[in-house]
Amino acid sequence: MTRKRGAYVRHFAVLPGRARNTVQLQTGHWMALQLLGTPNFKQHHLCELATPAHMVRAMPGTPPNVLRHADALIRVLNVVITRAEQIGRIEVATYEQAAICASAPPVFNALAAASNLDIARAALAVKALQARYIREGQTT
Repeated sequence: MTRKRGAYVRHFAVLPGRARNTVQLQTGHWMALQLLGTPNFKQHHLCELATPAHMVRAMPGTPPNVLRHADALIRVLNVVITRAEQIGRIEVATYEQAAICASAPPVFNALAAASNLDIARAALAVKALQARYIREGQTT
């Protein structure tokens, strides 16, 4: 006699703290870095480069040398964005391209080495920062 089976119950597995698809997480950042200095470099590529830097700055326990790279990356991207607003197109000078190429890999690697909880908290902090900038921009 065969035993009657019950209804299928889906069980969720709890993943370790660093289990994620790093290729999917970092592909956009590295592609933006490869497109730097080409005519195909657009505004969303600037965002792809700036987002990890802001997230690394918001993560607790980030080493000071990585924070310096993140700050440098944000400063250079702000100069590029300011110039793009003035002239109407995105142009990256050679020295800016060299600074971005030097500062981006440590920032990307720090983001890849962080735990999922740190990344989630940093993402929420960056979204709150963006919302504040949008509110301030609408009032001025």
